[in-house]
Amino acid sequence: MRFLHTPSVLILAAIASCAAAAAPERTTSAEPLPKPRSVRVAAILGKFLVPDEVLTYKTVEDGKLPLTLDVFKPDDWQASDRRPVLVTFHGGGWAAGDPTTQYYMADRLARCGWVGISVKYRLTNKHHPGTTPVDAVRDARSAVRYVRAHANELGIDPNRLVVNGGSAGGHLAATTALCPDVNEVDDDLSISAMPQAMVLFYPVIDTGPKGYGHTLCGDEWKLISPVDRVVPGLPPTLIMHGDHDTTTPYAGAKLFDERMRAAGNDCTLITGSGGHGYFTYKQAPYDAAMAQVDAWLAEHDYPTTPLPRHKYTVRETEVFAHGDSGYHTYRIPAMLLTYKGTLLAFCEGRKTSSGDHGDVDLVLRRSGNGGRTWSKIAVVHEEGDEALVTIGNPCPVEDRDTGIVWLTFCRENRRVFVTRSLDDGATWDKPIEISDRVTQPEWTWVATGPGHGIQLRNGRLLLPSDCKIGGNPETKHSFAIYSDDHGHTWQRGELTTNGMNECQAVERPDGSVLLSMRNYLGKGLRALATSSDGGLTWSAPELNPDLPCPVCEASIIRCADDSIIYSGPAEPKRRALTIRLSRDGGHTWPTSRVLYRGSAAYSDLVRLPGNELGCFYERDGYSTLIFARFDSNWVAADAQPTSSPDKRER
Repeated sequence: MRFLHTPSVLILAAIASCAAAAAPERTTSAEPLPKPRSVRVAAILGKFLVPDEVLTYKTVEDGKLPLTLDVFKPDDWQASDRRPVLVTFHGGGWAAGDPTTQYYMADRLARCGWVGISVKYRLTNKHHPGTTPVDAVRDARSAVRYVRAHANELGIDPNRLVVNGGSAGGHLAATTALCPDVNEVDDDLSISAMPQAMVLFYPVIDTGPKGYGHTLCGDEWKLISPVDRVVPGLPPTLIMHGDHDTTTPYAGAKLFDERMRAAGNDCTLITGSGGHGYFTYKQAPYDAAMAQVDAWLAEHDYPTTPLPRHKYTVRETEVFAHGDSGYHTYRIPAMLLTYKGTLLAFCEGRKTSSGDHGDVDLVLRRSGNGGRTWSKIAVVHEEGDEALVTIGNPCPVEDRDTGIVWLTFCRENRRVFVTRSLDDGATWDKPIEISDRVTQPEWTWVATGPGHGIQLRNGRLLLPSDCKIGGNPETKHSFAIYSDDHGHTWQRGELTTNGMNECQAVERPDGSVLLSMRNYLGKGLRALATSSDGGLTWSAPELNPDLPCPVCEASIIRCADDSIIYSGPAEPKRRALTIRLSRDGGHTWPTSRVLYRGSAAYSDLVRLPGNELGCFYERDGYSTLIFARFDSNWVAADAQPTSSPDKRER
């Protein structure tokens, strides 16, 4: 069994193991907090998109390396269409990168009625000895010729071809128009590689001594330097470049724009505030830049309005199954999408039976490609080898300010621990017990989550939890564990009134927190409470008539448009996992759609890039854990009216 604990230079040496008594100090780190590495929004989106078709446009390196086109098509595509086409090239200094980083552009315009194509080309690195950027230019021009030659099969108008790319990809896009004498020997030169328009993002526009890649390009630098090859008659061009870009210097973009205009060409330079890739790292600048692209394309008579969707696909992947890696059953799902775009799927691995207590480990699988494939099952924490020790109730949250993934869990549902990962869940620090800060001696039960935690706008890490208090009668309550210092210390808020249990939370646009709770009030409905102080105190729980649910865990998440999505079984005996939509902060849930009609129980929702959602859920009598991906608009498309609660006993 592979364990993911790292030797802890990050944890104080005095901290005891989980089985030992807790150390007096409850800080989880005394070190300066790391800052997360910048990650491109667009690159993460590419991990979650799947092309409709992959075509080989040529083969190089003695037939060993196929160069491909990843094709995105509109829902109503037909080969007889004559649609505009985008041919886009990824960046990476001609030495790295892959077509997925430009999927966002190909898919985005496909949703507006285009055919979008992301191109693979030769890279100049140790894996391709002898390859130079000139070869990449040849590939770019070959790709355009292939697309134009196969217009009938691709359903495109060969005279409405737009090229695009970022950084070195922007350079390749530009060379399709500006380097007519750089061609593959076998290319049919009767087919033009000239596009009808160019959309260039912070491109390598100057390969001279003051530009980028001069040494790599060698003696042929001027042959493929767009700024040095400007002539009249070039297609309309949009350039978007950061004013502090020193990687592909802004001065080159400005000079290119001046030369294009002097030659009588239609050229627009949009100067952004920032460095290389200035709009790609955060959502707001990205959205603003895409609006500018849309406006420019519309001015040149290209469609930019998203078309009505004719179909929505739910993609499902089995993540854990009965018997995998020697575990009898996997239960209690929790999922997190990290800042870097890695999906983390946690659950309990129950070794000998499906029972809640016994030899139970906390396990994990990771996906770096949007959930299409998953890593091997790894153990985050277990105790006693085959001893009957229950480790469970995973509740992860990522701190957006530090990039640290925090994970709380329980031992025997009596003690609470926290661990953390600084590398997207690949390894985990030795857990620290925080029971004395977040529990009380009279409690007979405590559980974190299960499911994801959240980070509030003020930076607070909030982990929904529940407890039982001994007495006659015993009482059950929901509450939240929280940290206001990026995980250094942990505290708990006040308890809800009696009858509440497992819970999840969302922060509303007004800053209030909505808590959705499993409950024992016997009405077959979900209970909701709100907090105006970040989870410290809660209003009296109220049953919501729009949320029929047996006594079971359920999930809740807020979307980019501030709507709230809920997932949970809608029928007795935990069946009919249903996705519900609220557009008024969780007060009403008029829209719903069944994700799975059969046996289905616990679930956890995750917000994905590109308006998508994921649902990680138990089904088929706890025999499997499934990850389902769907567009958030799928919920409302052909939706069923919200059903009234079933009156049968729960």
